[in-house]
Amino acid sequence: AFDGTAHRAAVPHTRKRCSLGVAMTVRFVWRHIARSRLKTSLTIALAAGFTIGLGAIRLSIADNGEKIDRLYENTPVEAELLQADTGVTFPGGGFLRGSTVDALLESGYVTDAYLEGAASGAAVRYTEDMEKSGGISAGGDDVSDCTIRAFADEGTFLSAAGSGEGAAITYLDGWDASLFAQDWYGSFPVVLPKALYDQLEAGELGKIGLSCRGFRVCEAAGYYEGSVDGADAYPVLAPLSAYRQLSDSRAPTYCKAHVTLDPALNRELERFTEIVNDAAASQGTLLTALRAVIWDGELRQAVEPLERALSLMELLYPVVLVLSLLTAAGMAVLFVMMSAKDAAILRIQGTSRLRTTVIFVLQQGITVLAGLAVGLAGSLLWTGVRPELAGASLVRAALYLAAAVVGTVLSAASVTGKNPLEMLQVKE
Repeated sequence: AFDGTAHRAAVPHTRKRCSLGVAMTVRFVWRHIARSRLKTSLTIALAAGFTIGLGAIRLSIADNGEKIDRLYENTPVEAELLQADTGVTFPGGGFLRGSTVDALLESGYVTDAYLEGAASGAAVRYTEDMEKSGGISAGGDDVSDCTIRAFADEGTFLSAAGSGEGAAITYLDGWDASLFAQDWYGSFPVVLPKALYDQLEAGELGKIGLSCRGFRVCEAAGYYEGSVDGADAYPVLAPLSAYRQLSDSRAPTYCKAHVTLDPALNRELERFTEIVNDAAASQGTLLTALRAVIWDGELRQAVEPLERALSLMELLYPVVLVLSLLTAAGMAVLFVMMSAKDAAILRIQGTSRLRTTVIFVLQQGITVLAGLAVGLAGSLLWTGVRPELAGASLVRAALYLAAAVVGTVLSAASVTGKNPLEMLQVKE
């Protein structure tokens, strides 16, 4: 007959046996970890070492990537349009069509530009009659063929980036370098080469007549001595706004287009070259082919070593990660195989295969977790709190622990599957 009382009494007894079994398992695992100091220390050291090493590689990748981004975003790159065939010459030196320059400025790549307009013309000694007639009314020594150079920034013109590095300007009273940056309508000031200044008596008369795509009476603002690069003759220097005013009826031509590119687009310099080629093609057959010279040497010298280091780190990182996982699994297999005699004793004492496997998993898992905790703490102290790295660190730790557990389970299943008496014959 069924004895319900006896059955109810057996339930707490079974629970007590289970709790005792768990406690004994935990004590056995802890004693085994404490007794196997070499294996425990080695497991912790490997887990911590790989965690810190992978964290260092990941930190290097992140830091190099940020440095490269900062360099691209903050390093100015300059470019200039030049003639593809320098043997071709043009009147006044203007080989760049105004529409080409406009297309370049509207490309979205240019944040600043230095332009020099260039055209041919004639300078005339001033007379009161020319203002009435609106044209040249003199000849002989009173008229001199000349070229015109127009710009808006005197400092750049007199520097290596401009054409007037070899020139020195002397201004008359009341005039200074700001005249080139102003917007002029109607009459405007000019700076003459010293020889022409003396020939036309510009200092005494205070004015000259200038024929260039029309005729204007201009104020003599000063003279310069020295040479101007790329000019067939010593040119008359004029404000860029006045030159564009003279060219209203005809497209202006330029001899220099020196631009500063938007740092945000520094990664797309090849695309800028394509834009220049497209703009050059629009010049037609009347003007020369163009080429873009991009001065990105400073950027390249700074970025290329970092990019090489970044590529190396990105190649090294997955290799070290796979190596760490294989090491975790391999060490787990090795330690279980070395503990085959302990597994045999447990099995002879009546411990099930499952509990024996759980004991080995706990032994390996606890020591691995301790090593991962040490490694994560070390990485945190080194790198600081960086959310973008913390997530990857946790994923690496989980993968390392999983590899150790898998290696332990597979090797334990192999060891405990044998006859216990045969297992006792294993030599440690």
